[in-house]
Amino acid sequence: MTDGDAELLEAFLTESESNMGQFCRWLDRPLATEEALADVFRWMHTLAGSCGFFGFSNLRTVARAAENCLGILRDRRAVLDPALSAMLREAVDDIRASLRAIAASGTEPRAASPVRDRLDAWKRCSGAPS
Repeated sequence: MTDGDAELLEAFLTESESNMGQFCRWLDRPLATEEALADVFRWMHTLAGSCGFFGFSNLRTVARAAENCLGILRDRRAVLDPALSAMLREAVDDIRASLRAIAASGTEPRAASPVRDRLDAWKRCSGAPS
């Protein structure tokens, strides 16, 4: 990894952790405004895209599953219920654990997050296209 790559990775980790903190605050007091939903969707979208850049495939799949669910909320095709809120919080916990592992070792955990499948199932049950 070059110095430039290391700097990019450090910026990714710092920004992602900050965004996940903001996301958790949103989950604690979800605002159903278009702006708030657009913000949380964008945070997850940015994380998923950045994971693709760095090759963090497991982290990317969790972020993408959460992003898909947030997109459904943003588009007003569903509302945030306690079950989805709990799954999104679990996704954030898994994302934060992955970010810590990447910061410590430079690599993501090998195991895929089990919450991804539940988020994908919620998306399918919401009637959203695959």
